[in-house]
Amino acid sequence: MDQKTKKFIILVIVIMAVFGVYMRSVYLKPLPTVAGPEVTHPLEGTYENCDICHRKSVDFHEKTFGYFDNCTRCHGGVANTPHPVEGSYANCLHCHGDIVVSHDAMFPPNVTYENCIGCHRP
Repeated sequence: MDQKTKKFIILVIVIMAVFGVYMRSVYLKPLPTVAGPEVTHPLEGTYENCDICHRKSVDFHEKTFGYFDNCTRCHGGVANTPHPVEGSYANCLHCHGDIVVSHDAMFPPNVTYENCIGCHRP
């Protein structure tokens, strides 16, 4: 095998490895825990179509978030924080600073990050 072929094979392997890491980190990451207020009533039967009782909320979500397709994506149950929220865990953004971009896109400009556990309960 000549030198060019070896370099080409190594390049292909490196590209495949980088692509694999990218796919795992972006497309195969677990879905986030529920992050909105908990739904306090059943989601079946007469409550199946959120739009019937919550039309103003639907309009708000479409205006604020730019979409409305599935209430239970954020409002399906209790949001979980899988660790304590005291001591070294008290400052959520110390470890979760990367959420600021996605949360800034979801919420109005005046929202702060002082009460993460308001939605993400321990």
